[in-house]
Amino acid sequence: MWTRTAENGRFFFPLTSLQIGYVSLHPLI
Repeated sequence: MWTRTAENGRFFFPLTSLQIGYVSLHPLI
């Protein structure tokens, strides 16, 4: 997953942002 950061850079960063937001809000939900 982390090893494909260079390959899927354009897709990985937005995906990471969504995952961070989801993980942050998940305990509240």
